[in-house]
Amino acid sequence: MTRTVDCSAHRTCAVIGALLLSLTAAWHLMGAQRGGSQQARPSNQTRTGAKNETAQLAAEQEAQLEALGYVQGSVKATGIGGVSTYDPQKSFEGLNLYLSGHAPSAILMDMEGNRLHMWHYPFEKAWDDYPGKMNEDHKVFWRRVHLYENGDLLAIFEGLGMIKLDRNSRLLWTSGFKQHHDLDIHENGDIYVLTRMGTVIPRINERKPVIEDSITIMGSDGWMKRSFSLIEALERYPEYALYWNRAKRKKGDIFHTNSLEILDGSAAHKNPAFAKGNLLVSMRSLNAIFVVDPNTEQVVWGYSADFEEPHDPQILPNGNLLLFDNLGGSPKRGRSRMLEYRLPSMDLAWTYEGTPWDRFFTKGCGMAQRLPNQNTLITETDTGRAFEVTPRRRDRLAVLQPTSHRPRQYLRRLPVRTRSDSSRGCAMAEDRTTREVKYFRVIGSCQLGTHSLQFPF
Repeated sequence: MTRTVDCSAHRTCAVIGALLLSLTAAWHLMGAQRGGSQQARPSNQTRTGAKNETAQLAAEQEAQLEALGYVQGSVKATGIGGVSTYDPQKSFEGLNLYLSGHAPSAILMDMEGNRLHMWHYPFEKAWDDYPGKMNEDHKVFWRRVHLYENGDLLAIFEGLGMIKLDRNSRLLWTSGFKQHHDLDIHENGDIYVLTRMGTVIPRINERKPVIEDSITIMGSDGWMKRSFSLIEALERYPEYALYWNRAKRKKGDIFHTNSLEILDGSAAHKNPAFAKGNLLVSMRSLNAIFVVDPNTEQVVWGYSADFEEPHDPQILPNGNLLLFDNLGGSPKRGRSRMLEYRLPSMDLAWTYEGTPWDRFFTKGCGMAQRLPNQNTLITETDTGRAFEVTPRRRDRLAVLQPTSHRPRQYLRRLPVRTRSDSSRGCAMAEDRTTREVKYFRVIGSCQLGTHSLQFPF
């Protein structure tokens, strides 16, 4: 059995693939605020405010691209909420950090769903001068969070910005670099986060803008240190043409980078590309995963197989690579599956799929976590479930359904120290979208269980 979380209650998911294009002007001068001051947003080009109609049209198209919404699910809400299944003997016990799509909040709760602590901060309070209505849906929830040991919290407003709160939800800083999808924390405290911008890149498309994903490195104080383009990083890879056909994929969201992990070097003995400090990313639009060297700012390893629209690649403590394959599985079993690869051969070591009577499918998002007891915690976003499976694949140990509305969330479990120093597990569940979808993701140094949470803070 497993732990399953269902937050899909009263609303019906929006149509998959709908693009929420804002008709307002883009906020091109978004910056990081510190006590009223602003910092210029990262950019690979200097915009001079061209006066001709072509340039104006391009700017409007860039604004529309930056305002793209995200798939909101494909399954009608069930109306079920709460912890529906829990086997304490087999599941990995812990706390749950849950993000709800109905509000910019994070809730820490126990295995039975009892609330222990809460963080909350609205977008309008963080940026009271935010102009226009660019992507209103992304203002009402947090896409991703990272919880520090002292109770401080990083939270991403998808495609808009990121904030840091203390344990009492007091604002420490804001950063408006259009952060999206994922972040990770370096051992020196730096914040690595995905950012994006809409821009015309003539060598790709002379007239139509594309979304240019970047990796931005910030200090713990929220100030940007540097940023580099993932388009340029892939172009520096000698084998990039195997993954990206620029003649066919040359407009819109050409990469859709959706995952970022700082490698700890545990797999470097299997492949030097997986050296400590390199970055593992997933690009859904290319059906590929890559390792990026942030020092040379170039891709050093790539892989694409029979998976489709992947999410959440991660290196496991055993040196294998775990991947969420959204659409590459059997339709009879639901199409989604988990794939664990052995490095460097990329032979399959373990898989998980649904069954004809218990299908496993999420078209968008989806995440997983290998727990210390070797169970795997899987988030099935579109149905609003999170379930924990044993290595035998069949046993479902717990089902967590924290809320009954707008569910899309995130679940993570890591070691916890109580005040008496007893040890137990901690799960973090994050509601990652604004509709009837659930989503779980391992983030930060918690990913390999390298830091523990002391609670109460």
